Amino acid sequence: ESLPVTNIRILDTQSNVQPNASFTGGSTGSEGTVQATRIACQEIVERLRPLKESMGEEATFAGVLGASQAMGNEISLQASGFYLKHADGAAHSYHNWGVALTLVELDVLTGEVDVRSTDIIYDCGRSLNPAIDIGQAEGAFVMGLGMVLHEELSFAEDGALVSDGTWEYKVPGVGQAPREFNCTLLHNSDFERGILSSKAVGEPPLVLATSALMAVRQCVNAARSDAGIEGFYELGTPATCERIQAL
Repeated sequence: ESLPVTNIRILDTQSNVQPNASFTGGSTGSEGTVQATRIACQEIVERLRPLKESMGEEATFAGVLGASQAMGNEISLQASGFYLKHADGAAHSYHNWGVALTLVELDVLTGEVDVRSTDIIYDCGRSLNPAIDIGQAEGAFVMGLGMVLHEELSFAEDGALVSDGTWEYKVPGVGQAPREFNCTLLHNSDFERGILSSKAVGEPPLVLATSALMAVRQCVNAARSDAGIEGFYELGTPATCERIQAL
């Protein structure tokens, strides 16, 4: 019998419940949380197994829980699961795969870049939650657009940070996201060494934003060819309007 999702409650992290929770670096927070939850659930299942077997095949989840509190049983229904992802190197030593196709339009007079469309295929194994994983991949990609096209640190001669607010430091907004944005998770991609056959998603898709930078370079190549300019040039990041105009 499967437990209805309506019977599951998820609360905020609290140090009085889990005083030394593992950090979420490396985009493995979901994997670690899921595995720790599985460990705790398995502990409770093993406590209840003898009682369930004694009740026969018709035993329900609610019935087993009720019987577990009957006089003479009194089985603890509380368990704490702890999973240290770095201790399980085999499960967390793997490659993430993805591909992105990005179409951009460059205004050669102003250097402004318009990201017209992006199509992403990302491999996160068997997704723990496709809605969340697709959102994570899309969000990471847009963050990557900021890294390769917009976000630049500026310093004064005395070393003080000048770009210390959104007026000077331009993070991506709605206008900078691809006008047409499609993200698909790779199908039938079970990952045997992963937690529930899953792979991490969060930070890895950020690097797919280099597809936008390479598309900008193709635009610059075409513009330079039209102008009769030859030779190698360096396209630094972020590829701001000023940097592109200088080429």
